[in-house]
Amino acid sequence: MTDKDTDLIKQMNLYKNKKIVLWGATSFGEDILKVCRRIYNIEVVAFCDNNNTKWGNKISGVKVVSPTELVKIDSTIKELDVIITSTVETSYNAISTQLDNMGINNYTIAKTMGLPLLLIRGLIILDGLTKTTLDIYEKLLEGFVREIISKIQTMRKESDFEVQDHIIIGYANNDFIADIITKNKDIIMNEILANDVIESDNGTYTKNWKVNNEEVTFSITKA
Repeated sequence: MTDKDTDLIKQMNLYKNKKIVLWGATSFGEDILKVCRRIYNIEVVAFCDNNNTKWGNKISGVKVVSPTELVKIDSTIKELDVIITSTVETSYNAISTQLDNMGINNYTIAKTMGLPLLLIRGLIILDGLTKTTLDIYEKLLEGFVREIISKIQTMRKESDFEVQDHIIIGYANNDFIADIITKNKDIIMNEILANDVIESDNGTYTKNWKVNNEEVTFSITKA
């Protein structure tokens, strides 16, 4: 277990006596909700979102509120913390500024506290964070990498590329696979003779795949 993983456990344990609002009524926010509930037994009282079409809806039984409602909740609950679930830097920076302007200072950005999409998905799959489950999860990710390489190699053959041809790989429509590719970019590029791996579905040859039941679109173009 790395120091970062240990820090995550300590961070999540700090929330056990507090009530949490998750800013971002998204699938990633719902994944964090599952981790809070199932693994750390942390109470999430609401989601908050700027999208008014989501207000009043419920995600796994938790209501989505407006920023105005969040201010009211913050004024009535003493030990309240906000976790910003956005994984995009420009977005979570904007939300941080918005919370500051709302007078809410007890917030944390999920991505900077060791809660990236890969780890969240792993926590849910393995139902906890221990040395054993992390080792298993690393092997799980290695399996995804092998499958990704296999799919791209198949596309090379289907495109009649020469063995020595270098390519550009594109990927789209799956954040989980995108994180795996980003984390293992050099390995994938070396195995497939790729000059680059980019987020795109606009290659010479594009194909939809299931990688261990994760739907994703890959594209390849001769470099």
